[in-house]
Amino acid sequence: MYFILLFLWTCIESANGAKRGLLVDWTTQNANPNIVNQIPTNAQIVRIGNWNTWKTANLNDRFPFVPTIRGLGQLQGQEWDWARNANGPEVQYLNEPERAGISPELAAQKWYEQMVPLRKQKGKKLVGPSCANDDAGKAWLDRFMNLVKSERPNYLGLHIYETDGNRAIQYLQAMYQKYQLPIWLTEFASISRNYADVLYFTAQLCNYMDATWWVDKYWLFGFMPRLADGFVSPAAQLLNSDCSFRDLMMKYMWDSPIVASTQAITLGTGQNAYR
Repeated sequence: MYFILLFLWTCIESANGAKRGLLVDWTTQNANPNIVNQIPTNAQIVRIGNWNTWKTANLNDRFPFVPTIRGLGQLQGQEWDWARNANGPEVQYLNEPERAGISPELAAQKWYEQMVPLRKQKGKKLVGPSCANDDAGKAWLDRFMNLVKSERPNYLGLHIYETDGNRAIQYLQAMYQKYQLPIWLTEFASISRNYADVLYFTAQLCNYMDATWWVDKYWLFGFMPRLADGFVSPAAQLLNSDCSFRDLMMKYMWDSPIVASTQAITLGTGQNAYR
C-alpha cells in the first residue's frame, strides 16, 4: 500500500510541478482537527508536516507526511518509531539546532548513528538541519556539512525570514553554489508588517523557486490561528483567528505564478476575499 501511495503522490507531483509544503502545528490542529480536509490535493500543496514526528490529524494519506526530528529527543522511543515508519518518502533532521544548544559535532554523531542507517534501511531521503539565515546559522551549518561530507543529506535544509526578496534569492543561490545540493526551504516568510510588502515578497520568492530546478520543496510560515511570537509578522499569517483562510493562504494554495497585483493587494483583507 505504501508503495502504491508513493507512486500516486509522485505522479501527481510530477504532473503539475508543485513544490509547496504546509506546516500544520499543534495549535492549528487543536483549533480545527479537520482543517487539512480543506486543502485541495489537485493544487500547489504537495507535502504536510508539523515540526514533529506524529502525523497531522485526519490526514488520511491525502498528502505525504514529512516527520521532523526537531531535536535529539525525537531520536528515541515512540517519536523515533513514528519517524522511521512514516509513509512519506522524506524525513527532516533538526530544526534550528544552533538555537537549541545542539553542537554540530553531536548532530553529526547522531546523523551517522541513526539517520544514515534510516536512509540505507528504509530508503528515506534525508533533509539536513534547517538553520536560520544569520551568521550563527551559517557557521553551524558549515561545520555540520564538513563533518558529514561522506554521507551528505539528500536535501539542504534552510530557513529564511526577510523583508527583501532579492536578498532572499541571493541567499538561496549562495547556499546552492556552496553545497551543490537541492534545497528544501523548510520555513520562510516576510517579516514586514505591511501586507502589500508581504505579498510582493512571497510572490517573488515562490515564483523564483517554482522556476528553479534545484529548489525541490518549500514551506511558507505560518499556518496558525495565533501569532507564534513577536518576531513573525501579523501581515504574513495564513489563517484568521477562527482558522479561516486568509488571502495569502488562498494564493499559496492555488496560484502559480502568484500575482502581487494592485487588485490582489486591495482584496487582501484576510477574510477569504481572494476566492
